[in-house]
Amino acid sequence: ISDDATVVLAGVVENAKGEAVRGEVFVIPQDGNAPRSIGPVQHASAIAFFRKSHDIVIADDAANSVTMVSDAGTAAARKWTFTDAGLPAPDSVQVSPDNKTIVAGSSRSQHLAMMDAGGANAVFVSCVCAPTEVHPLIDAAIYQLTEVTSGLLWILDSNPLNPRVLFVPVPSESDPQ
Repeated sequence: ISDDATVVLAGVVENAKGEAVRGEVFVIPQDGNAPRSIGPVQHASAIAFFRKSHDIVIADDAANSVTMVSDAGTAAARKWTFTDAGLPAPDSVQVSPDNKTIVAGSSRSQHLAMMDAGGANAVFVSCVCAPTEVHPLIDAAIYQLTEVTSGLLWILDSNPLNPRVLFVPVPSESDPQ
């Protein structure tokens, strides 16, 4: 859902058993009309909106790609697609709060890629966790990569000069304060 709540998107897998993976991303109209396809994908594993915009990025783990689509609510034009062996099977994606950086992760390969808003200048970071989500925290350069498991939360410090993945110990509710 876009931050102005006017565009709702859904990724749908359409393949039958034995067929190659394929799907589409749809805009769900607020007026009750039928959903409208904004384009085919193999498998939309994650979708993120740019802030104050209807531009989006789609992580496609089956196609090993991240694609930027401008104006997903109306014209829906593909602007660029990022593919690199350093980020196989991306299944999480997020746009930074300032719209300047895109962070994509692969829980399968335990890698992250940070790229500029044009899908270029990628920096790769490996991690010992499986980044299942990418959510900005307080600072635009810090992202949550996992839910808390076994008392640990994994985060990405996306400082372009020294990007790194760190763990933060989180006390359980049963731990004394």
